[in-house]
Amino acid sequence: SKQRLQAIFDASTDGVVVAHSQEGIQDANAGFLRQFGYDNLAAVAGRPMSDFAASLDSKVISDITRVVCRTKQSQQLQFVAQREDNSTFHAEMGIDCVHDEPFMLVCTIRDITERQQLQLAVAEERNLLRTVIDTMQERIYVRNKAGRMILHNQALADAFGQKESDALNGKTLYDLFPPDLAAQFANDDAEIIETGE
Repeated sequence: SKQRLQAIFDASTDGVVVAHSQEGIQDANAGFLRQFGYDNLAAVAGRPMSDFAASLDSKVISDITRVVCRTKQSQQLQFVAQREDNSTFHAEMGIDCVHDEPFMLVCTIRDITERQQLQLAVAEERNLLRTVIDTMQERIYVRNKAGRMILHNQALADAFGQKESDALNGKTLYDLFPPDLAAQFANDDAEIIETGE
């Protein structure tokens, strides 16, 4: 029912906007108003979505809108959103076309600032770990459950006469050693995994 849909629209913590392709925002839920720092719908009604994107111009949004309406396939994009007080946050927006000529769009906006900060922190930690691994003289490698190398340091690559740091990725012990020696190493690794010693 219409009341049920309205209740879902209003209860969403994500920003949800219904927008006309030419006449801008027609409706916005409380989540959108909260995200962007507005008190009421009147403050955003009729405005284009580009007014709320610091990192996208109106042409980009217009082009994406045309693609969505022409293909009837939703699109997602990430951008820097701008609040009423000009502060910004990282956002992800899903755009769906719900009506043809005039095109009516439903846009869902999610604040992904925290997710991006976490991804950046993980990337920085990975880079630090990679730097530590690569500067060690000991031969270091990591294999997946199938026994294929997924990470190794330059010292190991050098031991096998490889100049590229990722030259051994995807290789198994059996690709690198004679069968009897590879089997012995594989058994030793299995015992370490099983006993923890």
